[in-house]
Amino acid sequence: ISEWSGKGVHTTSTARLYAGPDGMRIIDSPGIRAFGLAGIAPQEVGHYFIEFEDHASHCRFRDCLHMNDDGCAVRAALDRGEIGKLRYESYVRIVESL
Repeated sequence: ISEWSGKGVHTTSTARLYAGPDGMRIIDSPGIRAFGLAGIAPQEVGHYFIEFEDHASHCRFRDCLHMNDDGCAVRAALDRGEIGKLRYESYVRIVESL
């Protein structure tokens, strides 16, 4: 971490893929601080959150964004503690960034 900026310094010289638990993947690549999403609609984001899968099909509306929609089964599962709060917050940040 740079003392001047408080951000990470680029020490990576080649790209590397690390495997984590439950299929998680982390990419360490030189010179890139973040990856963005291109060509994905907000309605598609929920498909990439595996913990939504069993609940989303029970939403009242097929195009539910799982945010402020009436009859959202994903939000109901979140309220019951069946979906992690941090994961849901990550989902919301991604949808709002699109």
